[in-house]
Amino acid sequence: KSYPVCTIRSTPSAPIHCVVWAKNYLFAQLFGQGDAGEIRDEPEDGDNAEELRILNQEAHALMKLTEAMGTDDFARVVFEKVFSTDIGRLLSMKDMWAQRTPPKALDYALLEQKSSDPAQFDPSALPEHDSLTIEQAFSLFRYACHALAARRASESLEFDKDDPEALWFVAATASLRSFAFGIDQKSIFAAKAMAGNIIPAIATTNAMVAGMMVLQSILVLSNRIQECRTAYLTYNVKRPRSIIKESLKRPNPLCPVCRRRYLTMRVADFAATTLGDVIDAVQALEGPQNLNLGEDISVVEGSRIL
Repeated sequence: KSYPVCTIRSTPSAPIHCVVWAKNYLFAQLFGQGDAGEIRDEPEDGDNAEELRILNQEAHALMKLTEAMGTDDFARVVFEKVFSTDIGRLLSMKDMWAQRTPPKALDYALLEQKSSDPAQFDPSALPEHDSLTIEQAFSLFRYACHALAARRASESLEFDKDDPEALWFVAATASLRSFAFGIDQKSIFAAKAMAGNIIPAIATTNAMVAGMMVLQSILVLSNRIQECRTAYLTYNVKRPRSIIKESLKRPNPLCPVCRRRYLTMRVADFAATTLGDVIDAVQALEGPQNLNLGEDISVVEGSRIL
């Protein structure tokens, strides 16, 4: 799903807007190739034209911030640009906030006083499933900024939800933006789901099925085939359970997938025999050697289908 650039950059109203802004705009501009990803440009006409022009100027100004990358002031410079200067510019557009609650600029120096010592801050100790306080979000933002800046010195980065430092940056930045715009806070786990386009119900179902597969595999490896069951998930109001287990059915001798039959053939003249000749000969077998292949035949050589 894509989102209008003016909504993401100027008038966010939902947590997803803050996450998309942090991931596809700020992270990409600072540490990547500047790809807008899920942010959709709007026609440059009417009321949007002037705003889009200013937003483009902001993007160029943000790219100049990379000159401070690697210095002790990098996190402060970025913070003051996006959470103080840019929000101050938005507040100067009085008409924009006639029907909306205006945002509040954040103060770096004040948050620095209230936050923990950077030398003692441990991001892994933060609660993953609880919303961050503004002080926690600030400390996490500062930590992730410097960590990613050190990596950016050697190569451009792409957001990966399984990259802790990238996730911390996006989650912290989205949280700070939510505080500025009065939007509901989300946990690091929720930010990961939104940034990685994870649908929790599907992810949970996949995890449950994977767990059942592992349990059945243990029985197979332990040579306890008689204890194996066909297990699957289902939703049925008439059944009190969602996980159903049934006894294994006997192998189908005609199953084209799991059947294993081996046949040794001797070819008299390889130079004159084609693959088609071999297939015709196999299909023509009768009696105990008849493989009942039918018309749908695939010939495989290693991992290559001929």
